[in-house]
Amino acid sequence: PETNTAQAASVATSPGELPQSKKAYARASEQTRAHMAAGNFELAEMLARSLVAVQAGDAHAWELLVMSQFKSGNQAGLKHSIDMLADKSDLGHVHALAFGQLTVLNKDFPTARAYFQNALATNRKCAGALEALTRLDFQQANTDTAAFHTKQFMKLFPKDPYGHYASATLHILADNKRKAEAILRKSIKLRKTAEALNDLAWLLNERGEYTIAERTVREALDMNSELPQLWDTLGTTQLNANNFDDARDSFEKAAALSPDDASALLNLAELHVRKGDLPKARELNKRIMGLPEKLTNAEQDKLKALRDKIEKA
Repeated sequence: PETNTAQAASVATSPGELPQSKKAYARASEQTRAHMAAGNFELAEMLARSLVAVQAGDAHAWELLVMSQFKSGNQAGLKHSIDMLADKSDLGHVHALAFGQLTVLNKDFPTARAYFQNALATNRKCAGALEALTRLDFQQANTDTAAFHTKQFMKLFPKDPYGHYASATLHILADNKRKAEAILRKSIKLRKTAEALNDLAWLLNERGEYTIAERTVREALDMNSELPQLWDTLGTTQLNANNFDDARDSFEKAAALSPDDASALLNLAELHVRKGDLPKARELNKRIMGLPEKLTNAEQDKLKALRDKIEKA
């Protein structure tokens, strides 16, 4: 995508050049975090590799590297990092973090949790492990442990936007949407992230503020146009504003980026029901039923409601 190409040029004007000076190293570290926030994980990995090449003993650089490899699904990269970290006894917590991330990608969640806990037992200030553990809590719908780990995260890293984002997620789950919005805005003030902007847009959309919601999610898309959830949120906002043609385009972009994700397909089917195109809605219903990934409870409820609408139409 054009946006990502421009971003790559801004951080890699001299291919192969390593950030040798303290100033250049600090700048590369900040740019790595910025790309992580935008969801540009391959660019983040490229920069993190340069950091590790300059300072092989920098735990924060290694954390950025293994987290970017995890978020881009780079299992080969994670395995290489695990091998490189094996003989670095003072980086044992990052070694455990990398193992944990790899086992998450392989869907072995109990083992992953054990690795993350081991990383924190070795170094309680391993931000990557605490974030990974909290995200795993949310993924497995363990809200009590998510709340515990979020509290820990915010105490240890009060200026890290992820702690505020996790806190906002807890408030969304508890249906405290006004509180969630305030916390999301604080997270965004600390550092704009595509996921926080996306969730803020979703809250604005829920409140009927479609123009502001669309502007907010487009700001996230300016950061990274390759994230399907952003197009899905944009499409939902456009659908609620009765902009059917634009909504269809957005949902189709989301579905193209993530063909096995039910959310965009459910929303696209809903759009066709509203337009009265029942054959297309039924076709999408069959496609959703054939997806390899199990639907979440919310997606199952939405699918049931969709079927009811099709039957009654």
